[in-house]
Amino acid sequence: MISFLFSSLLCTCLVQRSIADVSPLSCSNASHPQIYLGYLGVESAIKMVKHYFMLDEDLSPEQKEGLRSVFARHKKITPAVFEQFCSEHDEVDDFVEASQTHFDGGAF
Repeated sequence: MISFLFSSLLCTCLVQRSIADVSPLSCSNASHPQIYLGYLGVESAIKMVKHYFMLDEDLSPEQKEGLRSVFARHKKITPAVFEQFCSEHDEVDDFVEASQTHFDGGAF
């Protein structure tokens, strides 16, 4: 369980840092990696979904649009809340559909 949580945290960190294409393990001060604690952006969320559901291909345009509509309405979704919601679903289509109403309820 600990290894899964570390892997998820590392994934979140990598997704957030992907803009600069820098791995947290290649930082000049590797003993003190920085972890992003802000809100999740839609492009990072799309990458998290692809990673979490272990997809080899990109999300479909409809799936991406579904996530974009969620993030257009909600700017304050944390990576942890988003990952927890991913864990409650087995299929990407179900996840995207459920996210349309889940985040409207202010459950985050």
